[in-house]
Amino acid sequence: MFLISNDSIRASVSNLYGVQFGIYKSYEGIYFTEHYTNYIKPMFMEEFETFELHRSFKPKNYQQFITNKAYKRVIRYTIDAIQTFIFMQSGLKENVEKLISEIDKELI
Repeated sequence: MFLISNDSIRASVSNLYGVQFGIYKSYEGIYFTEHYTNYIKPMFMEEFETFELHRSFKPKNYQQFITNKAYKRVIRYTIDAIQTFIFMQSGLKENVEKLISEIDKELI
């Protein structure tokens, strides 16, 4: 930061790290801490014989699982959350790439 004399770039770095990345980390914390711990993990533990990461997930009773409305809501919310992660990460990536390009031009 000390090498960058352009106040606009310095402000962009601060905004990106302090605001945008902070919002992302908060959302990530809410999802992983609350949603996963309170809904996803208990669902796996209750309804699946196996639920090891990198292995197949095998429901105890497939028909019962796929017709359970509560689990459908959990899965729909999970899909929405993951799509939001992808959207936020894509935006952050674009902003970081743009900022890096501006910093490179400033330092040349």
